[in-house]
Amino acid sequence: MTTRLLTCFVCFCLVASQGPIVSPPNIQEPKADKTRYVIGKVEIYCKALGNPKPTYVWLRDGQEIEKDGQFIRYDPVTGTVTIPNFTSREEGAFTCLAMNTINQEVIKSISPEIKLVMQKINKWGDKTPSAPILRHPGDYAALSCDNAPISTPPGTFKWYRDDRGSEIHTDDRLFIDAEGTLHFAFVRLDDDLGDKPYKCALYNHPLDRIYLGGPKILKVTELTPGGIIPQSKPVIVYQTSGALGKIRSTIELECTFSGYPVPIGSNIKWYDNSKKEIQENNKFKWEDPTRRRILKITDLQESDEGTYSCTGRNMLGKASTQIFLNVTSGPIWVRRMVSVTRPEGQDVEFPCLTRPAMGERELDTPVWYKNGQQIPIQNSDKFQFSDLNRVLTVKNINKKTDIMCLQCLVKNEIGRAFGDGCLNVVLPITINERPPEKQEILKGDVVQLTVRASTEEGVDLQYQWFFNNTKYDINPPDHVTYDPLTLEAFINTSVLTDEQYRKINGTYIREVFYDFDRINVTTEVILKELPVIGPVATAQQDLWWIALIIALIILIVVIIIICIVCYRKKQEGVYPLDKKERASDLDPEKDLADSGFHDLSRADPDDDYPSKPKINPDSLDDDQFSDNEDDASLMEYGGDIDPGKFNEDGSFIGQYAPRKPPPPVSYQPNEMGGNIGHSEV
Repeated sequence: MTTRLLTCFVCFCLVASQGPIVSPPNIQEPKADKTRYVIGKVEIYCKALGNPKPTYVWLRDGQEIEKDGQFIRYDPVTGTVTIPNFTSREEGAFTCLAMNTINQEVIKSISPEIKLVMQKINKWGDKTPSAPILRHPGDYAALSCDNAPISTPPGTFKWYRDDRGSEIHTDDRLFIDAEGTLHFAFVRLDDDLGDKPYKCALYNHPLDRIYLGGPKILKVTELTPGGIIPQSKPVIVYQTSGALGKIRSTIELECTFSGYPVPIGSNIKWYDNSKKEIQENNKFKWEDPTRRRILKITDLQESDEGTYSCTGRNMLGKASTQIFLNVTSGPIWVRRMVSVTRPEGQDVEFPCLTRPAMGERELDTPVWYKNGQQIPIQNSDKFQFSDLNRVLTVKNINKKTDIMCLQCLVKNEIGRAFGDGCLNVVLPITINERPPEKQEILKGDVVQLTVRASTEEGVDLQYQWFFNNTKYDINPPDHVTYDPLTLEAFINTSVLTDEQYRKINGTYIREVFYDFDRINVTTEVILKELPVIGPVATAQQDLWWIALIIALIILIVVIIIICIVCYRKKQEGVYPLDKKERASDLDPEKDLADSGFHDLSRADPDDDYPSKPKINPDSLDDDQFSDNEDDASLMEYGGDIDPGKFNEDGSFIGQYAPRKPPPPVSYQPNEMGGNIGHSEV
């Protein structure tokens, strides 16, 4: 026990000292391109895994940043960028490079881009009042928001009635569109503010800052006393133009009507690109359900592209318009590259498969990089390009030369797709000791099941048992002796009972594996002899005897059937006299024994009848015979016999029935000296 503990401790110390296998950098953060609107102190982070531990370099717009710069600095150990006071001077696209050194080569992985944009809103430019806008009650009017300043992120437009901050809110009659124009579906006399202007404003929400723009004057003059508003048909006065939305974003489609009464709510209907009326759901929402001027389409997909229509009506008529929605995108990933670890000797593919959005032009060929350095697109013994140069295959990878990081870049006018994936190469599992593939054994032999393997330094290989398709997670199969320290495994059949011995027959699989490779070692154990034991033998004997008995019964039945068939065939054509006589309570065998056989001598020509045998009076009744006892002789078969003395089947019953006296018989000598009897007619 002490020896095992010491061995285990030594093994643990060796593994701990070796550490995990080497691996190139694998960037965990950032995971995708993104844009941040920032101000003041800013920090961005880069995090990567790898062995040796990666270090970091940051780029801005493709140029390396000084790690101890005056305005931007970063920590090459932690990967953190710090900008103490962010201004437009520090704006740009920041990229992180994580790197380590393996086989005396610097391996570089490149992160997605982080765009840093300063939060800001500029002040309004020209505020010179424009010429007054003249309208009559019931007319449509629009006040444009001219010379709007730049805001990042994009600002929100607002309108005010005067400098004192009386904000105009959207209602059934008033509406502010996406471009900042204030719409009057129809004007009233009280919309005329006299000498006071309407002013447009732009609000930056992150900064919580708003700036007022140039003044607009609206003049409303009445045509009839009291400013009565006449009814009018709906007219489209504003609609979204050039609707362009990116995949997975949200877009707003706007549709505004003039007229009196103004079409709002249920009097405005929207139809999708399949001409089906739109109902509010998870996909389609109204910004203001009571008015329905703005339709929001969420989580844009390519299938959302098409022509949408908007219809407004009142009691005098209706108006309709169509809005084409173009759904676009930067290159869309079909299959992006990822970091992989593979054993030596394999070929490994790195895909950079992208496509444009539907209806967009085809994308250019990807640009490929190795460890951040652009490589030419041409085939070699190591690199093979396929599928229009969108797949790079590294051939016959080698641990000493092929640990690397690869990158690809695809761009269009909307955006870009950037892929980064690292290749780590490890040694495959080598089986150093294995049992024979087939072991034919006798009782008393030892079955060898020891498997020993090796691979990367510091890797703790795992072993797993399978026996006859059954998996053993912890303990080995029954009757296997296994030492987890030395990995020795065997079955000593000499200590097994006959029943236990029978159970070890089958296929043993030893699976050796770790995170990046696995291999199976198989051995088949075949028992040369199978002892008859215990309840198993008894059961087999019982089955043997049962089978034997059944076979004998079947044989006997067959023999009986054959005998019956033969007997019947033998009886065909034989008269069953004995049966019929016995059926009449007669015993011909007894009669024959009592009377015996009598010889008939040749008849004397001078005698009237041949000599007659004596009849035993005890054997037959007197009333069954006539006085002429010659009827018992064979002459009964030669003369004229009464047909009534025979049965229908031809049996002779004459001697047991009353007889008539025979006719006189004369005898004439024949040529041979015998007599021929004749009946007289």
